[in-house]
Amino acid sequence: MTNEEISLYATEFRNRVLRGRSSSMMCVALSAPLMAALDAQGVACELQETGQYDLLLSFIKPDDGLVLDVTADQFN
Repeated sequence: MTNEEISLYATEFRNRVLRGRSSSMMCVALSAPLMAALDAQGVACELQETGQYDLLLSFIKPDDGLVLDVTADQFN
């Protein structure tokens, strides 16, 4: 998949899961299954987590170095 195809796939995945609800506090709930879905599509990637204490951000990092954060909007 190209980066554009990955972006479109991730956006559709996010929209179907959230169904108009907020992405706040949904980092792992969206990123982990999306990573598995991308892997099933042949996109090599891994789940990354960063943060400390009660603030943990999860995002997907495909092998090409792109960072895919489907909940970035929660930070305005």
